[in-house]
Amino acid sequence: MGSNQSKLESSTCVGTSVDPLHKKARYQICGSSVCFGDVHQNFYNPLPQQQQQEQKDETNLFQKLQQATASKLEEVIGTQDGQPVPLDVVHETEPGPEEFGTLGTYQTQINHHQRHLNANEVFQASKEAASADAEAYCINNEAKNHFVRRHGNVVGVVGIAGIGKTTFAKQFLKETNEDSRNDESLKFFVSLRDFDFDREISVLQFLLKSSTFLWKYKSELDAACLEKIADSSSVLIVMDGLDEARIQTASSTCPVMSLYERAKPDVILKNLLSGNILPKAKKMLVSRPGAYQSLHPEYKPRFTVKVVGLDENSQQLLCMRICPSIQSLSTLQMRLFANPTAKALCFIPMFCKLITSYALRFDSGTDVVSIADVFTSFVLDVVKSQHFNGELDDVLKLAELAYEGMIRDKFMFDISDLKACGISAECLETFINLQVSMSHSQVRVLDGEKRYYFSHLTWQEYFSAIYIMFVAKQKAWKETVLANTNDRWEMVQRFLYGFLNAKVERKLSNIFPSILKQDLGEKRQELMSFCTNMAKEYKETAETDFKEPLTDIYSLQHMAAVAKFKHRPVDTTLPKLCHFCNEAKDEVVTATVSNALPKTILLSRRILPSDVASLCHVLEASTNPIAINVGMYSEPAFFGGKSLTMFLQTIADSPHMLRKFHICDFILSDYEVQLLSKCLPYITELTLRNCYLSSSQFRTLFTDFRKRTIPMTLLDLSENSSLKLCDWKLLCENLHLVERLTLVNCNLTAEIVECFAETITALHLPMDWLDLSENRMDKLSLAYLSICLHNIRQLHLCGCNVTGDDVEILCDAVAHLLKPMQLLSLNGNPLESRGALEISRCVGKVERLLLGQCNVPGTIMEILASAISSLDTPMVMFNVSANPLGREGIQNLSVCVHNIQELWIRKCDVTGRDLEPLTVAIATRSTPMEWLRFSAVELGQEGADNIAKCVFNIRCLSICNCAIQRNDILGFFDSVAQLSSPMDFLNISDNLLADQVSSGLSKCLHNIKYLWMHGCGFSKSGVEQVKEAANCLDQPTKIYGLDMQ
Repeated sequence: MGSNQSKLESSTCVGTSVDPLHKKARYQICGSSVCFGDVHQNFYNPLPQQQQQEQKDETNLFQKLQQATASKLEEVIGTQDGQPVPLDVVHETEPGPEEFGTLGTYQTQINHHQRHLNANEVFQASKEAASADAEAYCINNEAKNHFVRRHGNVVGVVGIAGIGKTTFAKQFLKETNEDSRNDESLKFFVSLRDFDFDREISVLQFLLKSSTFLWKYKSELDAACLEKIADSSSVLIVMDGLDEARIQTASSTCPVMSLYERAKPDVILKNLLSGNILPKAKKMLVSRPGAYQSLHPEYKPRFTVKVVGLDENSQQLLCMRICPSIQSLSTLQMRLFANPTAKALCFIPMFCKLITSYALRFDSGTDVVSIADVFTSFVLDVVKSQHFNGELDDVLKLAELAYEGMIRDKFMFDISDLKACGISAECLETFINLQVSMSHSQVRVLDGEKRYYFSHLTWQEYFSAIYIMFVAKQKAWKETVLANTNDRWEMVQRFLYGFLNAKVERKLSNIFPSILKQDLGEKRQELMSFCTNMAKEYKETAETDFKEPLTDIYSLQHMAAVAKFKHRPVDTTLPKLCHFCNEAKDEVVTATVSNALPKTILLSRRILPSDVASLCHVLEASTNPIAINVGMYSEPAFFGGKSLTMFLQTIADSPHMLRKFHICDFILSDYEVQLLSKCLPYITELTLRNCYLSSSQFRTLFTDFRKRTIPMTLLDLSENSSLKLCDWKLLCENLHLVERLTLVNCNLTAEIVECFAETITALHLPMDWLDLSENRMDKLSLAYLSICLHNIRQLHLCGCNVTGDDVEILCDAVAHLLKPMQLLSLNGNPLESRGALEISRCVGKVERLLLGQCNVPGTIMEILASAISSLDTPMVMFNVSANPLGREGIQNLSVCVHNIQELWIRKCDVTGRDLEPLTVAIATRSTPMEWLRFSAVELGQEGADNIAKCVFNIRCLSICNCAIQRNDILGFFDSVAQLSSPMDFLNISDNLLADQVSSGLSKCLHNIKYLWMHGCGFSKSGVEQVKEAANCLDQPTKIYGLDMQ
């Protein structure tokens, strides 16, 4: 996790002390400058030894504490020559705890965008996100404020090895430090790998663990310091290196502690993250993704940013700083252009600096084969130089130290660890002086004083791979490395495959002449088998994204499949496999993997340049056609750098085909559009949301679009607002080849709407889906739409500023339809009373009517309810969420509830007591209600008791985030347990239930087919009790969200 500047235990002074093994005081070297786009290894001037007397006057305590943290900041930040090389950082949106069965993207518009952030923007963005979530999930202002306080001050920073996570944290510290030099703020930098997680410490010891300042701990004075910062909002805590911490209980909950207790470091860490202690302090947690994802949801930051490395401009800037002249820069650029493998790795700062230095120093005819090749070249260069005074076999001792550390999750080594690996004082001196030359700096492989560490985790992973390949016994390394598929061992495994390359193997033979050829052959076979087995386990295809026919998206089974897929763990199998193949550059390895892949693969979320380069390497070797899905409609993919060009070129020159292609927020080049257009005849779903399409690019796309022989299932061109009428006319000419069209926020004028309406009217078959949400729809636009409604099955007009007067002409057209529309969504329009009156005239011609957030009062609901009550055929779905219904509105709804199969009530200003007339009406229905959905409604015990009285007549029920507590719901569970036939679905998420209700819930599981229950406050034992009860059933309940408590 980058450089670790913690040198000593908290009670040790920094200076020129000499340890038994390392006989020279090393911190006499001059401090070198640090660039925040560079690799993390930096050298700093020594701090003077602290000889101050303990301050007993409590008025000076805060000043003393500031001095302690400031000394660490000076070390962490270092000095700065010029401006930092910018890192690309985005808000990482994970599958959130959304309500199961809400139809997701089919119901509302999802914000697909990824927000790019500067270092000083992260906490403001976190607070904004928490405020937005609070509006969605919290009922009253008190709950909202608590939610924002807890989640708005915590940020997670994730990224792959060498991507710049620690650099970003340093940059953030530097910027905040410069902005607050004169205030009373405190900034703590805590390196998590410094801790002994079996030893109890105080909170202040935790915060100052990585500080070089001498602090004499005394309980009374420490308590006074903690009291000073207990409720301070001027405290910042950066906790770096979760992936290097020896935390065995990351996925478990822990006891709540007070600020003044002593506890093990992992308990303090979790209490900080959950806001139990120092709730107002800003906290940043830095980690690789694997360790971060393993954190229990109670402690994992809700707001996560992902460091995605260097964009093209930053790579260019870094190369300019490395190259001593314009001529060398030109030479470097040519070599990188000729070597796509190397260029694809340059978005990672650490690898960029290594690769560019490699390309400048070594023979121009020498291509970079892999990461392992670059590391091996530098090590070979060092050990063959005149500055290396040790024996080559000593390198294997260093490798053993690295391997033992990886096995034991240990990244800081003391003298006993060194002796155990046979590292003598002379040997240590050699390693301490072992430096890799990169441009203008010298980077140590091993660093430290009294306690030692590899200057970057990747160096430890490299030397671990050396030990595994050339020293470890066959059985030992199979049981450790190949038995672990988690992210902790990914880089080690990647280096191992790099060692299989013939070129790298020759370089290694110069370092280790005694390589056992037979042993390597056996290990090669094991690595081949490992790849093959991984490929067989890969099953991500995105088959659950859309269903045929369209109405199947409303089925319980499809919703369950979508929810399960969206909340799946991140599957890194495909990029791992491809990286292994690309590292090895071995025909047999690549062919083995490519032929073992399934017929359909999925590329999802953010796709890094190195991922694309490795995937293309595999696809080029594959002889079996593969269908490729890029992203999902509900989860578009993001291509980094210029990787999309490489990807589309590979597809164009191969037997493979694109089947689904969903991207957004990407500026497509003309050449990329040309390549994509060649794939259009075979693409079934296409999303180009906010891709800044020009008129010429639009023409290029739809020239080849006409070659299709079957209609495209989905086309989403939302937020391409610069297109003109002539461009949209070109689309209209091809509209018969599109089943579902989404044009959200495209700045559509009445003239453009007229063009679409005329085309849709003339279609031989109705259009399944038309989404024109967030386009201003005036009376003229609605008049044009009205003429083609007979040829639209589902129409979305969310947030189109349609008023009650405007909607009249649309309602007239709907009322005269010969066949009802499947869905009409007017969510988010100011319809008010007048609009509701107009809609009441056409409710019989709409199967699913969505009127959420339309400012429809409860008094007017009487007219709508009367119209629905008199229908000959029940309405399939009626959504009146976020309208001021109150008790009167619920009373009016009870009149028509017998004629509604699915009713949505969310944030409607009602309480549990107000529900009584509605639940009485549901209880008297002649047939069970299909769905009843409550959310963000303050039900409490009265509401839970009222619903319990009618639960026997409801197939699917959601009471999500309804202020139901542990004692409120026990009677409800008793009613469910006594049902004569099981419920299809129950959602009790985001209610504070806790373990006390696990017994009651377990007793009724036999009467619930699907259960959704995230955020219910269950401990690990409560979760296990519910799981055990479910597994004991003949037909186990399918439970979602149980592990997200």
